[in-house]
Amino acid sequence: MSADKSYLELRGARIKEDVHGYLCLNDLHDLSAANASKAPSKWRLLPTTKELEKALLANGRFSSIIKKTSSGTAAYSKKGKNGGTFAHHILALAYAEYLSPELAIDVKDTYLKLRAGDVEFLDEVLEKAEQAKKWQGTRDASKAARERFAGVLDAHGCNGGDIGYVTNAIYIVLLGGKVGDVKTARNLPANASLRDNLELKELVQTMATEVMASERIEDEDRRGRHECYDATARSAAFIKDAFDRERADRKKK
Repeated sequence: MSADKSYLELRGARIKEDVHGYLCLNDLHDLSAANASKAPSKWRLLPTTKELEKALLANGRFSSIIKKTSSGTAAYSKKGKNGGTFAHHILALAYAEYLSPELAIDVKDTYLKLRAGDVEFLDEVLEKAEQAKKWQGTRDASKAARERFAGVLDAHGCNGGDIGYVTNAIYIVLLGGKVGDVKTARNLPANASLRDNLELKELVQTMATEVMASERIEDEDRRGRHECYDATARSAAFIKDAFDRERADRKKK
């Protein structure tokens, strides 16, 4: 990469770079040939990505640079011919690792080696990327559990708003409130996906509840929104109790 280029040459492809050294995540996504579920817009919604952005802003070395950019953020999106989602090079490395470890090595070798001292921050970046991959795997599995749960509810007389009503039984038991209340408490936009903002352990509990509630509703032949709500709340209580008892049983060395 030379000073007169506004892009990074990687594997024979061009990765756009803005005046602040931010790399285009869309170009990395295209280069990796990953599916749409790993698009930059979806990756930025992951809890681990948000944590990494906060870590960058909290790091004096990087925050001073970020604050001087036109957006004042570690990542931004723009429209147009040369548009896309652009991110600080440390964040771009995390995204590359999320897409493919091999791609991350290429990004590091061709870009980060030009930034002396940045390697001190790499361990945290790679750890966050690995956490993101684990979270995404669990999220994908949870979607299958969600689809089955919705199908069981539909087969047992629940449809439309009934499904949301019954689902709130899970959130009330596990998260302390209905979906809207939890979003408000966590400062999430009203149109945000709550599940895309759950921690890994919360996602696992929610998925486990939907699996067990589906079985309970079928085994007990629960019908209608109220019976299905009660069955789901009971399953959620068992899941919560199991997690709580496991934590209480841990012994400190």
